[in-house]
Amino acid sequence: MTGRSANALLEKCGLFYDTDGLMSWLGLPYREIQERREARAILGCPTAEGDFIYPVWQFQDNGELLPGLSSILTVLSSGIDDSWTWALWLQTAVPGELNGRTVTEWLRDGGDVGPVLQLAANDAAGWAT
Repeated sequence: MTGRSANALLEKCGLFYDTDGLMSWLGLPYREIQERREARAILGCPTAEGDFIYPVWQFQDNGELLPGLSSILTVLSSGIDDSWTWALWLQTAVPGELNGRTVTEWLRDGGDVGPVLQLAANDAAGWAT
């Protein structure tokens, strides 16, 4: 990935916590963060240095994950095992779906997770072929 494409990716995905910052904010040890990431209970994206960064938008103000996000990540992972792809998918509005909002906007505004899971299943099936 070139510097320009990496910057575009980071811009699209927004702000991130590094692992230390997330541990501090959530009050969790490293092992718990790692276990949640591996279980797709939080979204962590690998860096070129081998660390992980965590998109800020996946969390509510109280530190809880957006409603349904873990289930959505599980569905997306059935099509492709790439957390950067999932992050982009979650931050990209699909014309004609979710009233023109991104998945994260939809969930944050109290939208039903059902339509999102269907979109995720459709796209995951396409990625898997």
